[in-house]
Formats: sequence, C-alpha cells, structure tokens
Amino acid sequence: MIAVNRVLSMVERYPKAVALTCNDRQITYEELGKQIHSAALFLRDSGIKEHDRVALILPNLPHFPAFFYACESIGAVAVMIHPLTVGSKMRLLCDQSRIDLVIMTDILYPKYRNALHGKRIALVDGKDALPKSIRFFHSFLSFRPSLTTTRYRYQAPQGSLERMDDPQEFILFSSGTQGLNKGIRLRHDTLDALCDQLSTIIDPVPTQDSMFAILPFFHGFGLGISMHTVLALGGRCILVPRLARHTIVPEFLKEKPTYVAAVPQLLRLFLNDPRMHTADLSFVKNVFCGGEATPRKLIDEFNELLRKGKSHAVVQVGYGCTETLTAVCVSDGKSDGCGKAFEGNEIIVVDEPGNRCATDQPGEILISGPILMEGYECETDTDPFWMVEGKKFYRSADIGKIDGKGNLIVLYRKDHLLKINGYFVDPHEIEDTVLSLPFIKEAIALQDEEGRLCLIVSADETMKAGDLKKEITGPLETLDRWYRPKRILLIHELPKNEMKKTDRIALKRLINSRPNGLLAEWSL
Repeated sequence: MIAVNRVLSMVERYPKAVALTCNDRQITYEELGKQIHSAALFLRDSGIKEHDRVALILPNLPHFPAFFYACESIGAVAVMIHPLTVGSKMRLLCDQSRIDLVIMTDILYPKYRNALHGKRIALVDGKDALPKSIRFFHSFLSFRPSLTTTRYRYQAPQGSLERMDDPQEFILFSSGTQGLNKGIRLRHDTLDALCDQLSTIIDPVPTQDSMFAILPFFHGFGLGISMHTVLALGGRCILVPRLARHTIVPEFLKEKPTYVAAVPQLLRLFLNDPRMHTADLSFVKNVFCGGEATPRKLIDEFNELLRKGKSHAVVQVGYGCTETLTAVCVSDGKSDGCGKAFEGNEIIVVDEPGNRCATDQPGEILISGPILMEGYECETDTDPFWMVEGKKFYRSADIGKIDGKGNLIVLYRKDHLLKINGYFVDPHEIEDTVLSLPFIKEAIALQDEEGRLCLIVSADETMKAGDLKKEITGPLETLDRWYRPKRILLIHELPKNEMKKTDRIALKRLINSRPNGLLAEWSL
C-alpha cells in the first residue's frame, strides 16, 4: 500500500475524527481527504505530470500534508525545502532539484520573489503561520504577482481521484551541519515501513492519541514520525506552524498531546518554562528525542519534570539519519543508548576494513532495512552504501558500539574526531567532563583555524563569569594533556541551524572571529 492510500484508508474508517489541529481550527479525516483530492486536481490543472518535481516550501500547515500526499497520488516528486532558507540558497536548491512548480505561502512570497524569478509559483493561504495578534490583517495582504505566479483555491472534489499504484520518490535535504545540504531521494513506501515499525512500539489508539507536531515536516523526523505515522494510524496531528517560545507551552498544555517527538533544544525550551513545572502532564504517554546527541543530564531533568507532572512517560532516545528516514531504533527509556534496531532493520558496527566489531568494540555504524534512501541527488566523493555479507548497508559516518544487551551506543560523528598534534581526540570526552556540572547547558569541542583545541560552553545565566571559570577549569585540568582545551569560550547559547541542531559551521566562524558577544574567554 502506498503512503497516500494508507492515509485515505483512515478517511474511510474515521471520517469524522479529527486529523489535524492548527491553532483553533480542526480538520477531520473526511476534510483532509477532500483537501488531498483538491490539491491533486490543482497540480494536474497546473500541468504537473508523473515525475515532475514540486517544491513544498511550507511550515507545518494543513496545506503541507494535502500537497505532499497529492504529489504522490499523481506520481509527482515532492521536494521539501525549509521555508526560511536564505534567498540565494533557496534558488540554488530549486535549480539543483529541477523544480517544475513551487508551492509556498503568500506571506513568504515577497521575501523570495526575486530569488525565485522565472519559477512557476502557486501561493497558499499562510495566515495560520502568523501570530494570533496580527492574523486578522492577513486578508488585507497584497502583493505584486508575476506572470508565473498563481494562487491556489480549494476545489470541491468531483468523482474519485485516479491514483498511482506504485510508490513514488520524494526528496528531503540533510540538515547541512557540516556544509551544503544534500538532496536525499526516498520512496513513499519507506514511510509505511517506518509506520509499521513504530506501531509495534507506541501502540496507538486511533481517534484518541495525538502527536505534538513541533518538528518541521520538511525534515525526515517530522515527516515520518510526527506526520505520516500519526495520520496513517488514525491519530490527531497537532500542527505547530511557528516555533515561538511564548506560544508553544500554552498550546502544548491546551491540546494535551499523548506523544511528543523532539530534539534536545525543544526539551530545554520546555524545561526553561515555569508553567511546565506546575502543569498536569499525565496525558503524555511517550516522549521521543533524537536528531543529535541528548545529554544524560537533560534526559534526567526532563524525566523528573514528567514525574512531577504525574506522567508515566520517560524520554526515549532514538537514532537514525535522513538517509534512513531518521529513525531506525529507539531506547526503552531505562537503558543507556538508543535501543535495538526496529523489526526489519539491521544495525551493525564495523572496523575500517569492514569486519564486524565485537561486543563493546567501537566502529562505524552501518544500517540496512526497508527505510534506506534510493541515493543522493548529486554525486558524492564516496559511495554511501557498503555491501556486507551480500546485504546493502548505509554508511552513517557515526562511530558507535553494540553493548552486551544488543543496544546501540552512539559515541560520536566520524568527522567530529579531532587531531591535535598528531593525536586523535574524542571531543565527547571533553564535552562530557563539563556537561556533568549542573549549571552547564551545552558544550562543544572544536579546533580553531590555528589547530588549537577549543571548548565552547553555554551555562546557567544566574552564574557569574568568574565563578564559571573556576568551576569549569577544575574538571578540565584532570584530563590527559591532549584533551585539555587551549581556549575556553563562554557564550549565552550555542547557535542552531534551520533544523534546530547545533550549527557547527557558525561555531567555527565564532571561534575564528573572536566576536564581542563572548561572555568570557580563557586558557588552561
């Protein structure tokens, strides 16, 4: 069954159940089915054919699932692009992806009008992405359309929609933490495979369970877990179009989602809001976290928050990458690491020649299963796949190990390993040393342009810089010589990229430019 059919089967089974909640608006499965049909008709009327490419430059709005599943139903390739991408980069991604039609909100259009000059663009209503205080004024929005720009209007479905029988491709972009975003080709049946795997873990109740869809749908974590798995199993998807600190917590407490899928930055956002510490959280059944390393201290603090709120949930750390539709395993919340591979997947750890590592022996993590990508849009210097014992595996470039219980322990990124004066240094050993301190929020170890080992930390704002220097320096001086940072930089908050992951490129610029915004800098 292709992904859109999986969702439309829920339309038939639970037509009056709520599929989407966006601000104060509720959309039933019956209405979602009609919106998918309408979007498909619009695409066909716009001349979109099988294998044509449609860029979805949208936040988490009802238009996103409608056009995503509409693309699959007519055989078009949906290409997901971050709606706040810089204009020149937006143009580059659209050109590289050979886009035939762009779907974006009317609010974003003025920002990208020049960058997307000459591209065919269809505009959808974007008022739900605006702050509530100014949403009313959206109706007065005016813009100067170009000859290649049209506005999408809902069409009442007439008859049944003829749909493709075979799974089509769609394209996601990597988060680009190390450089340019890579276009990743996946098939819609990977979405159904992930849905089947997750359903054995979360045990959802159709028409009753809900997901707080704060992770963007233009990324695999949000698309596969927060959107498709929820809609394919008859749940309610609570859309969060804007990542605004002052509105997220009230929305969360009002909607009472049973499932939460987050990245570490979002868990910190919840922890830093006083309202969460006095709220009843008994409605939360599962909390999943992934995207980047989740510190043990953060897990413990959030588990305590859940316990105080009378929830039986614990943070379950997952692992995966966009090339595998993000999730390939998840912990049970009781053991360290990321748990065992989902049914149908296989995770192995190999040494440099490609031999399987023994228990607890570190090596590169390789992944196989029905969730693998087809390949990259552009050629890469190295083959992303590796054949092991006749089976195709994706090379993650992550270093990890399998413990005695069969759980995956992720240690670090292969390209995060540092080489200091000829010695290889694992940055996580340095980071973990200071993250064990109760007042440290985040820490990243990098090399500056002169090759010196640097440690960038953010800490509790109530602590004075002088006190922090004393508390941080002590534990670092206990490390081996090559693990002691030459420079320690204290900043308010580590920069995040479009996917809310730590932006290592911005950090490297920071340590090389020595900006005035540093709270403190010192040497050991």
